Amino acid sequence: ELTSEFLTTFYTRYSYVSVYCFNAANTEQLTTITAQCPNVHLLLLHNQFRSENSSVYWKSGLNNQLRRALKFHWTFSESNDITPLINLFQQFHECQIQGGVSKKSYQLLTRLYKELLVRKQAHLLYALYEDIPQAGILVWNIPKRRIIYLFNASSTLGRKQGARALMLSNYIRGNPQKIFDFESPE
Repeated sequence: ELTSEFLTTFYTRYSYVSVYCFNAANTEQLTTITAQCPNVHLLLLHNQFRSENSSVYWKSGLNNQLRRALKFHWTFSESNDITPLINLFQQFHECQIQGGVSKKSYQLLTRLYKELLVRKQAHLLYALYEDIPQAGILVWNIPKRRIIYLFNASSTLGRKQGARALMLSNYIRGNPQKIFDFESPE
């Protein structure tokens, strides 16, 4: 009874939890849980992005986004201010998440970003249109090892004109000796 009440409250209050370790003694009560487990994908970059023909490694939909983005002539900027990225997410993505997003999540993201800045491992890039951020990506660049794609957001214009895809493609091309690490949103 208590486990059932806990699970009901848990699902109601938290729309997304990356990891939660349940007590093994509650196994019988937990059989009704259905979890979505994203896959982690690693992309070795050392040969794939050296030539202009690297588009064979992208899905055709992404190639179309890249072509649109190149025609749009975005202005790109690296920044130390994560607020526009969070604002883009709140305005254009948060409404799509059942149950919403806790304000603590944004505080945690901000603390993580600040810590990575101190370590000189954070890269926050924006695509601007008329000097207004329309899309942004946050990347953790671990020295000599890998790139972890942490967070992104985009306005409708940024999404339709492929801003995130172009920023990410350019970033990957600039770091060909690393492993690119991202979670699939399957």
